[in-house]
Amino acid sequence: MGAHKAVQTVILVLCCSAWSACGEAVDSVPAGRATARLACDLTVTVPTEAQFTVAQLRIHYDDAPGDFGPRGTYAECASLHPDATLFRGVVSCDDDCTIGESRIVQIQVGRGVSTEGLGLTTPSPIARCRFFATSEVDRGAFRVEAADASFVNEGPVGPVSIDAALDRVNCRPMDETTSSTTTTTESCAGTVCDAGEECIGGVCEHTGLYSVDFEVTEVVDRLVGALQFRANFDPELGEFVRPPGLIKVRCDLAGHINGFHSAGADDGELRVGVISGPGFALPGDVVSCSFLATGRAPEARDFEIETVDSSDVSIVAFDPKPRVIVGGVR
Repeated sequence: MGAHKAVQTVILVLCCSAWSACGEAVDSVPAGRATARLACDLTVTVPTEAQFTVAQLRIHYDDAPGDFGPRGTYAECASLHPDATLFRGVVSCDDDCTIGESRIVQIQVGRGVSTEGLGLTTPSPIARCRFFATSEVDRGAFRVEAADASFVNEGPVGPVSIDAALDRVNCRPMDETTSSTTTTTESCAGTVCDAGEECIGGVCEHTGLYSVDFEVTEVVDRLVGALQFRANFDPELGEFVRPPGLIKVRCDLAGHINGFHSAGADDGELRVGVISGPGFALPGDVVSCSFLATGRAPEARDFEIETVDSSDVSIVAFDPKPRVIVGGVR
């Protein structure tokens, strides 16, 4: 138990340094976005062979023109490893850095639970984070390091030595990563539209935007500390929505869960990870994610869901894993 507890402490130290109550965070607008010229996606990789359960990575950017966001907020980062959950990228300081501080984004990535043979394996891309640049920037302005890594197996927690590197920096003009939004006017007050519709100028018009609700209907005998699942679907049906200029998929964590989540999607696969220090009870809702349909309305049967990992608050794996389903599409 002591070994498992040590890993949980690593996770909670990171989340509580950024949330006053380790609750769901609200994505903030980076301070430099208003003056940024370029949106740059940085790809972080572990280029060597390794196996680990949890790792803390740091992106140093003292010499880079721009920012990831203000102090204590979350950089827009997404997991690139097929089995990993990314526990947010926390910005240490920005324009308000004091003497001795460095401009750093700290990223924690992990599997959520590890049993024999179920660590994260590399070489592999690990994460992609968005930097808002005020002028031209290249790879030399950033430095990536692996601050800590560990592997949990049947025995004690063991430190692991891994390498981390910046694989590439891709920049685009800011006007290519934003789009206009429709404002709901007073004429829509009190108007209730059907699923896939939005009130525009007092009229319900078809937009193809839906909320897909994921839930667990079976009783789980212990509080859940971590839950990771993937949902596969036909890409021709549509795609899960990313807010303009962001990498992460737009999902809302269920109100009864005191924790945080990460979600990403590509090529017909949605990946969701949820972690909660105090734990949450199931059955119940888990997350609701926005889906933009290209044609017909999506249905629950369109999504094939697999629970990848799940553990209780002591990081003891559930066996069997809780079964996640689509509880509704609205």
